[in-house]
Amino acid sequence: MKKTGFTLLEVVVSVSVFCLLMLAVASVWTVSWRATERIARRDATGGNPQVVLDRLEEAVEAAVFHRQPKSLYAWQGKNGRNEADEISFVTTLAPDAAAASAWDGAPERLEVKWRAVKSGMGELVMSAGPFTLEEWDREVVLLENVAAFRVRYWNKARQDWVDRWEDEDKAPAAVWFGLAMKGEPVASRRTGWAHERLALPRLGYGSLGKSGETTVEGGK
Repeated sequence: MKKTGFTLLEVVVSVSVFCLLMLAVASVWTVSWRATERIARRDATGGNPQVVLDRLEEAVEAAVFHRQPKSLYAWQGKNGRNEADEISFVTTLAPDAAAASAWDGAPERLEVKWRAVKSGMGELVMSAGPFTLEEWDREVVLLENVAAFRVRYWNKARQDWVDRWEDEDKAPAAVWFGLAMKGEPVASRRTGWAHERLALPRLGYGSLGKSGETTVEGGK
């Protein structure tokens, strides 16, 4: 009687082909999902640098700071190479509308930085995650075609602007952001930027003038 069925080699080949097809489908789906998410994030800010700066200002104003434990709440401001400034802090407000719609207001650590993507050009990227953990659970591209991103911090003790923040015992009295998009000039000081914003953390470190408004002056 003649036996019917598949040989071991045929089964192995069939399974291998099936796995390769599934990997191809998964790769296409992943690329499509990432592209869709990227468009959704970009559409949340409209690719508008002023809207992004509005959101960053709101996030800084909603910042959370406690001196203990330092490792969880410390502000971190890095003056990177070329255009790659970075800022990291804990806040209760997401700067991207798409994430904010699903955010319960719990404190999270944000990191915003300029990341190079091609010669002389980059993107403004935000990473976010639980402030109690040393990992990010999402990354958002806030802006594309960014030529430069600058961050400066008002040091009340020195009464001057500094290009990095390393004091774990304090939060800056003010944070200044400067943005230059593709084709726009990149200034060396805090003046001459096409897009800029002064954000004031509501942490009690600002100096109140006669009008009752927080005032910060001087420096680069």
